Amino acid sequence: MKKSRNRSFLAALSLSSFHSHSVSLFFLDRPPCATRSRLGVASAVRGLTFVKSDVSVETEMRSLSQLSNAERRFILHWGEMGTKWGINRTVAQVYALLYLSPEPLNAEQIQAVLEVARSNVSTSLKELQGWGIVRLVHLPGDRRDHFESLKDVWEMFRIVLDERKRREFDPTMAVLRECIAEAEKDEATGGYSEDRLREMHNFLAITAGWYATFRGWPTSVLKRFFGMGDKARKLLGLTSE
Repeated sequence: MKKSRNRSFLAALSLSSFHSHSVSLFFLDRPPCATRSRLGVASAVRGLTFVKSDVSVETEMRSLSQLSNAERRFILHWGEMGTKWGINRTVAQVYALLYLSPEPLNAEQIQAVLEVARSNVSTSLKELQGWGIVRLVHLPGDRRDHFESLKDVWEMFRIVLDERKRREFDPTMAVLRECIAEAEKDEATGGYSEDRLREMHNFLAITAGWYATFRGWPTSVLKRFFGMGDKARKLLGLTSE
């Protein structure tokens, strides 16, 4: 069932036109002409798969509208959620598409599915590679660069948190330390302001300590800990029972 679903995802992404030498299409439930029309193409494409042979097909990726409703909703929502996190919408959608894809995709395929400019795709891929949650791969017999996402959700969020800590949290801590040092020397800074700065710094320092502790735990331990629910609260003395 899972293998069939993976093939369905790839099939929904691809509509093929005959070219020159290494892949041929076999239509399982519809004739080739059924896929030429953009109307009703989703159901036609879902019935195709392809195997290697002496006839080649150049695969053209279909648009986002040809994915299943669940896949489409996930990608669109991930883009919306990304903007709320301060991440470019296309960057988030590219990651979501790669996360759902059972095989690596190239930039042309990503562009065709998301229907965005090629420059946006290239910029998004560089950003995601910079975060460490998408990597470049090469496929045998294909000179184009392909990309795949990190599939482990726990590790993905761990890397994202590391990067956000480096980009946002650590600079904030550095500024707070500098502000506190200046406040101690500058009589113009009132005691109340200095106390507020110290309290913010102390809170962030404690938060960073907790994060460093959790960051060092293996994923299996994190899953068990967060899966404990009320048991974890009792161990930490957070309940009256």
